[in-house]
Amino acid sequence: MKSLVSRCNSNDLVEVVKSLRADPPVLTDVDKMKLKRLLGQPTVPQGLLLWVALCGPIEMKQIVAKNISASLMVLKALVMDAEAAPFYVFDILARDDIYAAFISDVFIGESPYSDAENLEELIYNSISTDADNAWKELIPKNGSCNILQAELIRILWRFGRTLNHMIAYQLHYDDKMFCVLFSAVDSLSQTSTFSKNVLKAFLRWSQVKQRGGSEAEALPSHGYERFDPVNLVIDIFLRKFKEPIPFNSIIAYGDK
Repeated sequence: MKSLVSRCNSNDLVEVVKSLRADPPVLTDVDKMKLKRLLGQPTVPQGLLLWVALCGPIEMKQIVAKNISASLMVLKALVMDAEAAPFYVFDILARDDIYAAFISDVFIGESPYSDAENLEELIYNSISTDADNAWKELIPKNGSCNILQAELIRILWRFGRTLNHMIAYQLHYDDKMFCVLFSAVDSLSQTSTFSKNVLKAFLRWSQVKQRGGSEAEALPSHGYERFDPVNLVIDIFLRKFKEPIPFNSIIAYGDK
């Protein structure tokens, strides 16, 4: 373990990660336990944190996410992992400095979100919105929409019915809807990559919850069971895009 730490004591974090990737350390079960304890310490080398953020298992990434000394570079690496990020994204935003940067990046001048002082307030503010009123009339009685803003509202309504009426998650069709939501996040061109990955982690958290199963049971909730990331992401999109955007439903959903 001392040898691993010494390899990480460099200010060139990229070179540290390259070195560990080229010649990864062989860790016994005892070494792994020691490493987990070390990752939670404020004095742990940033190179080691970055290596774990990029290459480590989820349980170690969760420890790194809770380390208040983890640099922004480390946190950016953590949220790049789309499959793992939902398991620790709330821990990352528990840091006041990171949360403030996220809010100022995504919600510049967008009250009430820009006024939310912590994640709990952000979740409360995402429960209801009036940003969708201008697009509701473009939603057909049956089928998908030809305007993206209207389609996003239709997706929100569908997931609302799914949750309220305990309708089983339809893997192919509902996954396609989440793909539309992920694409909507990607289109936020004025938003940083870090913030977009945080929003995607929120969506993925919601997706895993709706799918159910063992993965959903292992997903931390942090008491945020009422959080609706789908509503939050759609509201952000509708506030930023005032002009109608054409939507090709055949490409998105196939023949359904």
